[in-house]
Amino acid sequence: MLADIQVTAPHDALPWPCIRNDPDGLTFAVRLRPGLWRVIRLDLEALRS
Repeated sequence: MLADIQVTAPHDALPWPCIRNDPDGLTFAVRLRPGLWRVIRLDLEALRS
């Protein structure tokens, strides 16, 4: 999954890139510019099938 999202909340000030490692996959969030983030999700279950 790939999504560009607009963030107008205080979350926009979080350090980046953000990485979350779950048992079922990885999620990355990269700030493209102030207020605009790209979210990338790698679903490990989808890769196995």
